[in-house]
Amino acid sequence: MELLTVDHKDFTMIVECTKFDGIWNKAKSNVGEDKLYSTYSWSEGVVSVKRTMDADHETDIEQGVSAPATFFDNMDYPIWIEFKDYVNDAQFGSILQNDNDRFSFRRHILAGVVNYKNEIGRSEIQIIYKVGKETRTFRFGFEVLSTKLDYHEHWRVIVEDIEREYRMLSLDYMRRTFHGFSPDQNGEHPDIVWWSVFEGEQQKFIKACKSIIDRPRHRLHGEKVYLRADKLKQTPHNIENRLAEHRREPAYLYRVEQQIQSNDTQENRFLKFALHQISKRYEKLRQRIEAVRTASDTMKAAMLATSETLKRLQHHPFFRTIGRFKGMSQESMVLQKATGYSLVYRTWNLLRRAYSLNDGLYRLQTKDIATLYEIWCFIEVSHIVKEQLHLEDEDVEHHNRMEMNGIFSWELGKGEHSRILFRKDGIELAELVYNPKNADKENDNVGMKNLVVPTVPQKPDIVLQLTKNDLQQGMKMTYLFDAKYRIDGRDKGVDTPPEDAINQMHRYRDAIYYKDYDANALKKEVIGGYILFPGDGDPDGVAVSKFYKTIKEVNIGAFPLRPKDAENRKLL
Repeated sequence: MELLTVDHKDFTMIVECTKFDGIWNKAKSNVGEDKLYSTYSWSEGVVSVKRTMDADHETDIEQGVSAPATFFDNMDYPIWIEFKDYVNDAQFGSILQNDNDRFSFRRHILAGVVNYKNEIGRSEIQIIYKVGKETRTFRFGFEVLSTKLDYHEHWRVIVEDIEREYRMLSLDYMRRTFHGFSPDQNGEHPDIVWWSVFEGEQQKFIKACKSIIDRPRHRLHGEKVYLRADKLKQTPHNIENRLAEHRREPAYLYRVEQQIQSNDTQENRFLKFALHQISKRYEKLRQRIEAVRTASDTMKAAMLATSETLKRLQHHPFFRTIGRFKGMSQESMVLQKATGYSLVYRTWNLLRRAYSLNDGLYRLQTKDIATLYEIWCFIEVSHIVKEQLHLEDEDVEHHNRMEMNGIFSWELGKGEHSRILFRKDGIELAELVYNPKNADKENDNVGMKNLVVPTVPQKPDIVLQLTKNDLQQGMKMTYLFDAKYRIDGRDKGVDTPPEDAINQMHRYRDAIYYKDYDANALKKEVIGGYILFPGDGDPDGVAVSKFYKTIKEVNIGAFPLRPKDAENRKLL
């Protein structure tokens, strides 16, 4: 089925999807048809963009105006670009070489398939082609939507909650999709700079530097010079007597102070310093990216061009008369407000911090929506435990408040590294761990104390232990949670969890034991196991559903948990 047709002056691009009706209906059932919209953007040269709704109906799309979505997670989208005869070469311009390898150019047609898997968010298709000796680039932007959650509301809440809790945790979320976050001006959090923003800020910096070099701010500088009387524009009082004395000597030179324009200002010295600093760090980054196997040739070429531009700017004749920057003795209003200078100062501040964190930027790892949902569930469970125990912030001890450590790519620490302890008046009440590895040989440094698996390692997403000192000193009661970004179906208006996930909770409960090292004995450990999934449904309907009723019967079951669903959250 043809979904999208882009008529460009140089080509026609068609986006297809064979099973789109099924995916649309699935998303419509889970999210609601009114939420299945996207905003599209494109570069110059487009004549029209049309979105096919059905066999007999298509609609024109306007740039920046909401229109029916085209791209969803986990779907194959064949793309055909038929170029005019004068186009002699073309390629797909993804930052990932694997994506580019799926496209081939033959007989004026560039064709291939894209699949965004679980990676939702803002993305774009980039096409690079040649007309004669000129290289042209076309970009087409859109949103990739989820079929299970409302991208425009739920997805943003998940990312915001994670960012609030773990600062830079989801920085490496972007791979094919990207989102830009404005720099945080109050300094409480590091700036969230994914490559889309990062690259854009770099180009802004270069543009601002060029603008200043073309029209620099200067200052008047007093300089002693020797001039003949006929060259004096005005007569200073201190040489009037000498003028009278030497009036018959036309070649006599008079020592005067002349105001001349100088570019050697504090602000231009700062520009020279900032350009050198950013160029040096950018080149280090470029050399690292050069060695990344999965980075595309297109991106490497673009980075090389940027690096060469920075070097040319550094060696511009303008800087020959500019001295060394020694810092600002006072705040500069020129850097704060002047055209060009203010942009250089702002982007330098942003890039300076970004480059200091760039060690992990191009690992090209991804945090897809399934992983983000899993982390968000961990955060929600920790908030619920805190609420139920009526604790304050100072009663919660985090082992996962990680600092930057020069790394620009984040993984949430697992086991001991993500442990949260809940205490009141020095008494431990509960412990929560994200994704511990429960295996006997690993219990000393990861996972939870005294939990063992005699057979094979088990890996529940979230483990909660409650301490019940009123029954027995130090008695632990263990509960398991697994976050599954899946919906099995719908029964009586309520989404249902995947059956295999429920079965997995039975296996966890049977496999994980508590080892009493004093008695050297194994004891049954897990009290209950629960699936957390992004389901929807009326709370009354959920309360009588099979997956919820089994919790009271056998302590195995599921809870629907999604952002802004306060009623079903109460069940958990």
